[in-house]
Amino acid sequence: MSKSYPTPSSNESKSNADSAANTTIVQNDQNDENVFERFTPTQKAIITIVVSYGSFLSPLSSMIMLSAIPQIASHYNTTSSMIDISNALYMLSAGMSPFFVGTLSSVYGRKKVREKSCKLLLFSAD
Repeated sequence: MSKSYPTPSSNESKSNADSAANTTIVQNDQNDENVFERFTPTQKAIITIVVSYGSFLSPLSSMIMLSAIPQIASHYNTTSSMIDISNALYMLSAGMSPFFVGTLSSVYGRKKVREKSCKLLLFSAD
């Protein structure tokens, strides 16, 4: 059930900015079940496959480099233990970051957090 709450009429406002803000606010009192019917079953399957594939890439990229640890260590003049520690820190940050990014997205919005994350990636990459 929806309730409409009228805002002040245009006679009460003097400027164009005030008259543009005079709209009717609609509040939904029940959950909208139509949101689950927005996509077809085929689209839902494709979205699930793409998201699953994307979440599989981060651990896969970490595991791929495990076989090359001796070569990586010699290239960067370090020990294999330091490479293992950096790999573990990467996996830890990949696992913990959704807690922080999700909270920030709820507070500030997904678009702003995504833009800041992309800028951080751009400026921190070599």
